[in-house]
Amino acid sequence: MRKPFHIPISEENCGKYVLLPGDPARVDKISRIFCNKSGAIPMTINGEDELKNREFCVRNVKVNGELVSIISTGIGGPSTAIAIEELLELGAHTFIRVGTTGAIQPYIKEKSVIITSGAVRYEGTSAHFAPLSFPAYANPMVTMALLSASYTLKAKNPFETWIGTTICSDTFYQGQNRKDTFAGYIPNHIIKMNEWQKLGVLNYDMESSIVLLMGTIFGGRAGVITGVLINRTQNEIPDEEIIEEVENITIEIANNAIVKIIEWDKKGSIEINIPNLWSPSNIVVRTLLKEYKKRTRSD
Repeated sequence: MRKPFHIPISEENCGKYVLLPGDPARVDKISRIFCNKSGAIPMTINGEDELKNREFCVRNVKVNGELVSIISTGIGGPSTAIAIEELLELGAHTFIRVGTTGAIQPYIKEKSVIITSGAVRYEGTSAHFAPLSFPAYANPMVTMALLSASYTLKAKNPFETWIGTTICSDTFYQGQNRKDTFAGYIPNHIIKMNEWQKLGVLNYDMESSIVLLMGTIFGGRAGVITGVLINRTQNEIPDEEIIEEVENITIEIANNAIVKIIEWDKKGSIEINIPNLWSPSNIVVRTLLKEYKKRTRSD
């Protein structure tokens, strides 16, 4: 029986489908919402409800006959890479990162959700796996499951869903252009937020490119969904009252997406019914580019 060095789980009790929050405290919350709203059954691990080692906290549930593991990765790329490496070794093949984020496009409202289709590798960890010219992109099946689950939940709880590019930074302050630091110092070589905005990037996070890249190069399936706590063009501090609501929405979408993937795997086919988000009228970046060109000419 294989047991990895860091994550407190072994081959016999590791789910093939995995939810990856960053915060260890979110593991129990995901499990409870999964059981209360998606019909999952809590499963003990060696007689324990939850196992912990360092930042890695694990709970298991069973849904549609499949074991699903919920394991925290901590903050940032290195610990996330450790978790995924060891989960792959134990046989896991499907990963969804469940997190929160700050949006950087002015049109994205708080309480929205962002599904990452691809990530800018603005961190150092992923360079240990592939050259920076190699893209970090989401698995299309996982992306479709997240979109489908999102639009199903919208019927009960209206919110906006965005899909696009996330920039993954190694640092929370400097790399994400936050000036509310000890020195208020951002080095000149750090690419500024307005440059990413011009390229249509939707948000910052600290784990997406690792999850997506490792899923791709090691033959797994990976996706990322994050709930928008703040819009960085308006403020930097999230309202405590909306954090709970945003987390609940994001978690329920991720949970239901895992259920859909399991169903599709069992059926051997994919069934999805969502609006055409990619019609010309829906591609926001086209409008943004036009406005940007107008401003540039006038300048």
